[in-house]
Amino acid sequence: MPRRSNARHSHETVKWGTPTDIVECARRVLGGIDFDPCSSSFFNETVRAEKYYSLDERGEDGTVLPWEGRTICNPPGGLVRAFWQKAARHKEPLIWIGFSLEQLALLADEEFHPMDWITCIPRKRVNFYRHDGYSGSATHSNYITGINVKRHIFKDAFSGLGRIFLGTYDPL
Repeated sequence: MPRRSNARHSHETVKWGTPTDIVECARRVLGGIDFDPCSSSFFNETVRAEKYYSLDERGEDGTVLPWEGRTICNPPGGLVRAFWQKAARHKEPLIWIGFSLEQLALLADEEFHPMDWITCIPRKRVNFYRHDGYSGSATHSNYITGINVKRHIFKDAFSGLGRIFLGTYDPL
């Protein structure tokens, strides 16, 4: 009998949607979600951003097009560095959904690093979801970073998920 592949630990898909509980925490921190630079009509049903870019559906490349407003960013695999470079320079409040702690090593040589800002390391794997209805953890560990957000609101919203690290930047 052929063995079924497990997309959680393969390159079968790089598109994993942010679960509702994390989107709702982000919404509390941001006060609403204006923009998602790497989404689709399916994933935006959960995020409910007023505006989103979709590379697959509309050919919109969120790594080069302008960003504005309160933003949530859960970048697709393979484009993490490009999305991070844009996110780290975004002037408005942003929640970055880190797909794995391995990303922290990938981004170690960048001018700005996720741990420079307030970050939550969840106690357990985040159950992302795919367009086909599968829900599960695609990685071994995750992180969530708030850029240009009020630390006390981020801490209140995300501390129930895991450990909060304050970082060195505190713009608000």
